[in-house]
Amino acid sequence: MGMKTHLYILNPKALSVAELYGTLDPLTREWTDGVVSMLYRMINRPTTRNERRYIVFDGDVDALWIENMNSVMDDNKLLTLANGERIRLQDYCSLLFEVGDLKYASPATVSRCGMVYLDSEHLGPDPIWKRWLNTNLIDRSNEKDQLDLLYHRYTKNLLNFIYFGQTETERRPRMKMIVPLTQVNIIVQLTKLLDSLFLPLLHHEKKDPVQLNSDKIHVVFLQTLIWSFGACLKQDDRIFFDTFLRYLSGLSNAPIGSRAKAGQLPDEKLLLFDYIFQPDIDQWIKWKDLIPQYEHDRSKRFTELLVPTVDTIRLEWLMKSMISIHQPVLFVGDTGSSKTATILSCIRHFDAQHTNLILNFSSRTKSIDVQRSIETQLEKRSKDTYGPSAGNKLIVFLDDMSMPKIDQYGTQQAIALLKLLVEKHGMYERNEELNWKFVTDIDWIAAMSAPGGSNNNIDPRFVSHFSTFYISPPSHESLFRIFSTILQSHVTIFPIEVQELIPNIIKFTLQVYNAILRSFVPTPAKFYYIFSLRDLSRIIQSLLQATPERFDTIERFTRVWLHECIRVFSDRFNATKDHELFNRILETIIDNNSLLKSHRNYLFRKPILFSDYRTALKEDEPKIYEDLQDYHAIKSLFDEIILEYKEQYGQMNIVLFNDALEHLTRIYRVLRLDRGHLLLIGTGGSGKKILAKISAFTAKCQIFEIQLTRNYNEISFREDLKNLFYQIGLKNVKTAFILNDAQIVDESFLEYVNNILSNGIVPALFTEEVKENIEEFICS
Repeated sequence: MGMKTHLYILNPKALSVAELYGTLDPLTREWTDGVVSMLYRMINRPTTRNERRYIVFDGDVDALWIENMNSVMDDNKLLTLANGERIRLQDYCSLLFEVGDLKYASPATVSRCGMVYLDSEHLGPDPIWKRWLNTNLIDRSNEKDQLDLLYHRYTKNLLNFIYFGQTETERRPRMKMIVPLTQVNIIVQLTKLLDSLFLPLLHHEKKDPVQLNSDKIHVVFLQTLIWSFGACLKQDDRIFFDTFLRYLSGLSNAPIGSRAKAGQLPDEKLLLFDYIFQPDIDQWIKWKDLIPQYEHDRSKRFTELLVPTVDTIRLEWLMKSMISIHQPVLFVGDTGSSKTATILSCIRHFDAQHTNLILNFSSRTKSIDVQRSIETQLEKRSKDTYGPSAGNKLIVFLDDMSMPKIDQYGTQQAIALLKLLVEKHGMYERNEELNWKFVTDIDWIAAMSAPGGSNNNIDPRFVSHFSTFYISPPSHESLFRIFSTILQSHVTIFPIEVQELIPNIIKFTLQVYNAILRSFVPTPAKFYYIFSLRDLSRIIQSLLQATPERFDTIERFTRVWLHECIRVFSDRFNATKDHELFNRILETIIDNNSLLKSHRNYLFRKPILFSDYRTALKEDEPKIYEDLQDYHAIKSLFDEIILEYKEQYGQMNIVLFNDALEHLTRIYRVLRLDRGHLLLIGTGGSGKKILAKISAFTAKCQIFEIQLTRNYNEISFREDLKNLFYQIGLKNVKTAFILNDAQIVDESFLEYVNNILSNGIVPALFTEEVKENIEEFICS
């Protein structure tokens, strides 16, 4: 049109209706502007220039906010605010709506708008590819022509194969993606991988640049196809995809016993997903051959231990490839596939110029929580530009990204804000000024569980901004390697017979875990029967407490392993028949091993209880994890502990029967572990709180509780959390925070608890001024 155009973009679902249109205080009659009212007033200012101004509503339509716009979109062109103000839309101003669908739009709204429907299938992905070629290879006609030939050779066939199951000779069921991607999404991901893997080869700055020939360009392109077209396919479909891709390539396999080079494909025994092509040495290399040697560090916390496997180094390579070109990246996989552990380990090892922010999402996460957390990491750089401290880049890790609750109109408010931030690189301030702030130098990494079941589907328009990769569950081989490596490193100082037992211990543990998944499923009455690979980690974590002085024989080490299996799995059961079934699983495993069967009576002798509180009242003596033998010995120990407790906290009436002793030992065991968080479930009056207090006292923990008052609210809870963090952070006091369900008077409390459990941080809890005071106190 030849006119200067101004766009003012917002996502209406990132804000509440009050934040959009403004609010009028019913008591003081004080008016607070909203983002839409502010923008509306701004664009309608008189002008003498020939220009157009648009407010772009880039987000889902729902009946709450769109109905307020109906009077603007009809012939009246008036926006009426709650304070009585009426603003007329001028002729040089218009409204644009960019939406995914009109599922919740009323006929009154639809009839007031002109409609343009963009169908991704009709448009197709070719324009994306042509734009990339013309932008990046305009002066490299040889490479441009060859890549264009490869594109047309592969993409149409692969897209038909994935979306329709069609090949040149047969038809099969269409493939299943872990996250639905459009054809355009896949081609965009292909171009991003070429940005990361191919373009650096053209602009190689080393003394010995890589010599690109047609064969090398072909296999590099093949590798980008694997991680774009095949990135979101499930494991079974990846096998069919691999076979079809090899067929389309027309390349021969390398001779047996030699590594494949450019112009060849590696052995068919493994998928192409299990190889990486390295142009500098002109070879396909197995990911397995790149696994670094694990070095066990006994001084590290268990949660900091990471055993490298094929899955972890591949995930790390994909992540670094995308971060190098500042492309947001999303990893999707089942619980326990090491997404979070690998990502955290990787971002901790970035150079000093990278700072990181970890956001753990829950069903209670709102957009204001996300915005507050991100703003704590930003500094003002210019008039309206913000970013991390000068010279640094911020990596934001969004863990469990799909968790926020979906509202009645199908939107996740936190995701709506992130879409605006990732796509438009900015957001509106949530204070009285409502200014737009550009945010720069941020890279995004996200992880979430596979959609379906209790896991939410996520807005496909938001996912389209990410390069998405499916992380398949660890194979039996990977799990065996991970846990055996850690445990084998721990028992190097044990007798040789115990060291030789470790492979069997890991094998038994995996058998128990698989039997648990088959036999015990969550129901409304047993909603906490949820088992994941984290439970396997807890068994190994507990076994690391074993010492060679107490567990120097096969039968003793096997008995402590039985104890940890019972603690991790059986303590969760709430029915006698479930306990009996689990015991039969353990007995079957022991009976099937000729070496352990002869020790059966010793292994299952009651009580099976281990702990290190025998020296709980003796400060100068070391704590040794050991078999507690019988209830009488345990009762004698706790009688002494309770006497000490009474002297410090006053009178207490408690009868230590056998079940109470078992519960005390269970609670104490968890409190002694790193990140030992515990959920106690039981009827009222069953002694949960008093047992927790005695166990915390035994573990040398200070007890912290909140005190409810009539007007106790979220602000009060935040103040209590500040006191908690002062106690554990500044005073370095080991603390047990006891919170019961009656004290959760506002569901927003759960969001704070989730953050504490996930990473020990409550975002935006302290102001910048308070943080400076804390830093000064620590330094002094």
